[in-house]
Amino acid sequence: MIDELLRTLGAHGVRATPLRGRSASHRRLLLHRDEPAPDAERMVGGWPSEQRELALDWLRAQAPVRRWATLTRLAGNARMGRVFRLIEDLLAAGWAELEVRREPRRGWEPWELRWRDRQKLETLLGRPDPDVLQDRMTALRRWQFADPRLPALADSLADRPQQHALRRLELLHALDRWLREGRQGTRRQFAQFARGDTKAVGESEWQWLDETLGLSTLGIDAHTPGLWLRAPLRLHLPGGSIDLALLPDVVALTPATVAQVDRIDASIGCWRVVENRTSFEQAARAHGARDGVLWLPGFAPTWWREAVATLLRHATAPLLVACDPDPAGVRIALAIASLWQSAGLPWEPWRMGPEDLRALPRHKPLGDYDRAELERLRGLALPSTLAALVDAMAEAGIKGEQEGLRFD
Repeated sequence: MIDELLRTLGAHGVRATPLRGRSASHRRLLLHRDEPAPDAERMVGGWPSEQRELALDWLRAQAPVRRWATLTRLAGNARMGRVFRLIEDLLAAGWAELEVRREPRRGWEPWELRWRDRQKLETLLGRPDPDVLQDRMTALRRWQFADPRLPALADSLADRPQQHALRRLELLHALDRWLREGRQGTRRQFAQFARGDTKAVGESEWQWLDETLGLSTLGIDAHTPGLWLRAPLRLHLPGGSIDLALLPDVVALTPATVAQVDRIDASIGCWRVVENRTSFEQAARAHGARDGVLWLPGFAPTWWREAVATLLRHATAPLLVACDPDPAGVRIALAIASLWQSAGLPWEPWRMGPEDLRALPRHKPLGDYDRAELERLRGLALPSTLAALVDAMAEAGIKGEQEGLRFD
C-alpha cells in the first residue's frame, strides 16, 4: 500500500526525503511537500463527510505528532478503507507529513504523521478557531448574571477544555435569561429557548444542571409544582376557605391556589423553611401544629418565591431557615432570607452552624463548584453562624447534607 502511495504522491509534488535510520538496513523516509498546495483550502472543502469526521478525530488530541498505531485505532475497522485516502489528501495538499519506515525483509510501513498547520485545518473542517472561542469566552465572562446561583457555577468551568467550557457558559447565560423572565416549562421547551432546538441540550448537561442546581428549581419540570407545607392556617379564597390546621400531615398547594388567597387567619410563632425533604417532614411533624413549616426545593424557583411571598403578606412571622451545610446551602439560605428581609422581618439560620457540619455521620469532599462558591460567599456580609460555617467548610475541605441532623 505504501509503495503504491509513494508512486501516486510524486505526481502531487510530494517528495520522499531520506532520514537517518538505526543502521544501513533500516530505512526511513519523510513524505512531504515543500510548500502547501495552492488550492489546499479548496481541496478540504471537497472531502466527503466521512473523511472530514475521521480527520477531526485525528486532530482531537493537541499533539503535533500522531503515531500510526494511534491513527488506525481511532479509525477502527469500519473506517480503515478511508485511512489511506485521507493520508493521500493530507500529503497532497501539504497539511501533514508522513514518516515511513522499512525494516529488513519487509515493505515500507507508516510510522507517524506530523501536522503542519493543524489550527487552520481544524477551522476549515468546522472546528472553531481557538482565538475566536477565547474572544467569545472573554465576552461571556464580562456579562453579569442576574441570578446569584450562576456565577460560581460559571467559575467552576475555568479548568475545563475550551469548547466544553464555552458551550456550558452559553447555556448558563441562556438559563439566566430564562430565570429572569420567570419562565416555566419542560426540558424540551428550555432546550428550544436556549439553543433553538428541542434536543440540543445533551444528557450530560441536564445531569450537570440537575446535580448542581436542581432542574425543578429552575422552572424546568414536566408537572404542575406544589408548595408543600404544614401550618395552623385558615386560607380564605373567593370561593371559600381551606383550614390547614385540621390536617394532621403535610399538604401541597399549587401556585394557582395560593395566588387566589386574599386573607389568612393565623397565629404562628415562626416560619420554618427546610430544604431536605426528609428533614422537612420531620420538622413538619414536630413543629407544624404551632409554626408554619415549608419545604424548600433547593434553589427556590420563581413560583415558589411568589407563593411564599403571598403567604408572608397575610401571615407575618420571623424565619428559621435550614439548608444543607454546604456552599450551595448557604447561598440558598441567603436567597430565602431576602424574602423576609424585604418584608421587614427578622431571620436566623437553623441547624447550619459549624458544629452541625461536624456532627454529621458522613461528609463529602468539596468540588470545583463548591470551592468557587465559597470564595464568592467570603466576599459577602454573612451572619456570624453562616460565616463560621463557610470557614469550617473551607478549612476541612468538606460539606454535608442536613438529612443527617435532627429537626424535631
